[in-house]
Formats: sequence, C-alpha cells, structure tokens
Amino acid sequence: MNNSVHIFCYGSLMYPEVWNLVVEGDYKQQPGQIFGYRRKKIKNEDYPGIIAVKEEDSVEGIVYFNVSNDDLKRLDLFEGTQYIRVEVNCLVSHNFYLKTHTYIINPQARAIVDNEDWDKQQFEQNGLKKFLNKYKGFSAL
Repeated sequence: MNNSVHIFCYGSLMYPEVWNLVVEGDYKQQPGQIFGYRRKKIKNEDYPGIIAVKEEDSVEGIVYFNVSNDDLKRLDLFEGTQYIRVEVNCLVSHNFYLKTHTYIINPQARAIVDNEDWDKQQFEQNGLKKFLNKYKGFSAL
C-alpha cells in the first residue's frame, strides 16, 4: 500500500545537494508557499525552522510530490526531535492549494529558534557549503 505524501521544504532540503543525500527516490517538484508561518534562523546553525505566526505571514519553498514511506522515515530521522511533521495547505499554483506535510519547530524545542529571520541568500553563499561539509547523508537506515 502506498501512503505517499507531498512534502513542503523551506530550508536545506530545497537544495538538491541536500535532498539527494537524504532520500533515495526521484520526485517531481515545484515551488510552493504556505501561510501562517515564519522562517527563522536556528541558533548557531545554518538551517532554518518555521514557527506558526499570523495568517498573513508566509514561507516559500519547494514541494516534492508523492514521497514514499521509506523516504518519509528518512526525512523524519533527518529532521530529528527538534521538528515535528504536520499537515499544511500549500499554494502550488494560482489559487490551487494542496495538502502537504512540512516540518515545524517542535514546541518543546522552541528555545533553539533565533529572533532573526533566516536569510536564503546568505545560506546559498556560505551556509549550504558549510552544511554539506557537516552532513554526509545516511550510511544506513
């Protein structure tokens, strides 16, 4: 039985260099946007987290379609206990919303969140390379 879900990614997993270290499948993707969340820096890290805020706030990212159960398990492990996977409505094209899953900051880990918003350009210039030097993917599941 295939209970695959769509995954909305807004941080390091938007980048194929990271996504392909975590999952084994090949997935179609397209830009998406969720509302009611804000993307924040994580203290002393290069990657972000999102927290629920006012409805008019939004986060842009990438939706990966029909992610397999095995790859969902890998993504859950990658995100760890500081994040929880929740279902959100994601705008994927003009006025078309799709139910997706995304990872938000676990309320019990709220202390790791910085007040500052995450800077995508800064991540692309410096953070992605630093992140890839630290994270080498799963050796085995």
